[in-house]
Amino acid sequence: KCVVMISSELPEVLGMSDRILVMHGGQIKGELTGEDMTPEKLRLIRWASTDAIVSRLQTEIKTYQDLIDDSRDISGLAMDGMPHGTEPGNPTERKAFKAMALEETYADYISQRQKEIEEALSNKRMVDEILDRHEPLYRDICEMRYVKKKKWMDIAFASYYSEGYIKNLYAVITAEIREALQNLTN
Repeated sequence: KCVVMISSELPEVLGMSDRILVMHGGQIKGELTGEDMTPEKLRLIRWASTDAIVSRLQTEIKTYQDLIDDSRDISGLAMDGMPHGTEPGNPTERKAFKAMALEETYADYISQRQKEIEEALSNKRMVDEILDRHEPLYRDICEMRYVKKKKWMDIAFASYYSEGYIKNLYAVITAEIREALQNLTN
């Protein structure tokens, strides 16, 4: 038996879960269980998915912007080409007023999506800066683990190092991400 919990609140998810599946675009991007369920490891999953996240959000922004542009076309037609107030049931005028009200809502959605893009890119920059301070093997480990979804044994085999050594290098990265997260909250 299980309970499925959907949340974007990280402390809530970490506190109530035995297993976390990170999804994006209807696909599972990562799975964490037990001691792997930490904010820094979730950051690494998000780092690996940044391009897809930003692409999806940019598509949503374009959709909302198109809706705003369409609402402006409708309101211009209703305001400029139709008699105002002569017919209380004028469908074009009703549609125009409704579209103008939605324009503000769409603008809010766009603003929210732009903030999400900035957050995703900020997370990516933070992880990239940490990885850039180390030799390329550290980035390779994170990419194999979170982009290619390789198991530790496969990562060790591909890098010609022992699984224990690879996990130790990975622990260095996660410790630095944990420290960076603590610095952000202070």
